[in-house]
Amino acid sequence: MKKLTTIFMLFMAVAMITSCGKEEKETEKERVLKLLTSGNWYYVNFENNKTGYEQDCFDNTDYWEFEANGNLEDSWDFGNGTYTISEDGKTITATIGDGTFTISNITITETDFSFNMSNSTYYFDYTLSKTAGSCS
Repeated sequence: MKKLTTIFMLFMAVAMITSCGKEEKETEKERVLKLLTSGNWYYVNFENNKTGYEQDCFDNTDYWEFEANGNLEDSWDFGNGTYTISEDGKTITATIGDGTFTISNITITETDFSFNMSNSTYYFDYTLSKTAGSCS
């Protein structure tokens, strides 16, 4: 009986060790989604590459908000819309305002978010931050 108890205890120890070592690694899509939906992203800089127009004076009313359900709001320019993230997490398709845009060249951390947004007519560069600016 003692032998059976020892074997059972060894079996349980091995099972616990192997189950703890199998943590699921977060995919890039999950990482991007988690960061996108972590709260408002405030404008730092915007540039229309076709016209050369650039804006870098924003305050706490100028932001993007991404919701986990696929809705988004751009409070400064486009208004409300929807978005989807590609499986590899490298592009976002956003339908906002009067168009559908591809968001690419994404660089996102807990505090900073930059990207290009384009369609057949427009090409924009954005820099956003978790901290709202104050511009007078």
